[in-house]
Amino acid sequence: MQRVSLKAEDRGDTKGHNAQLRAQGTIPAVIYGKGMQGSKPIQVNEKEFVLLSRKGLSTLLFDLDINGTKRTALVKECQMHIITRKVQHIDFYTVNLDEPIEVTLPVKLIGDAKGVKTGGRLEQRLYKIKVKAIPEKIPNEISIDVTDFDLDTLLHVKDLPAPEGITFTTSQDATILTIRAPKAAAETPAAGGTQPA
Repeated sequence: MQRVSLKAEDRGDTKGHNAQLRAQGTIPAVIYGKGMQGSKPIQVNEKEFVLLSRKGLSTLLFDLDINGTKRTALVKECQMHIITRKVQHIDFYTVNLDEPIEVTLPVKLIGDAKGVKTGGRLEQRLYKIKVKAIPEKIPNEISIDVTDFDLDTLLHVKDLPAPEGITFTTSQDATILTIRAPKAAAETPAAGGTQPA
């Protein structure tokens, strides 16, 4: 996972003031998890967070500086406005860098499948996969080279070799992709068949 730095500030008791914070370019947030008792309200700069989030929230570890206190966390939940799509609230979850965590990674297919070149159709059914590992072992995505996949390929999670130090926690029977043979031409009446009267 990629580590990025982000400054944060204590938010205190701001019930009823979140809308005002957002109007000032600040996102209300909370942080909780390893090494903490309960949750702590904080706030981060909207522009800084949005710029970092373009790298992919699911694969970012935030080194948060909260008024001088350092904590490493990932984004557990990011609430978006249904119309404007602006970030409304963030849940940060602190982690121990020596302990495994579970995250969801995008699945990326690489190459041109042999079966597609011969007329087949590749259908990707799984676009995200859950993995568990210590943070430094977690990649930005799970890449699958489909070059040698021929017609009638059916790839499940259990068929996918996991990178070193990583465990797939998505159902092992989940289908990642299939390559279907081209549909047969419409059948024609058999020779010598019964003809209509």
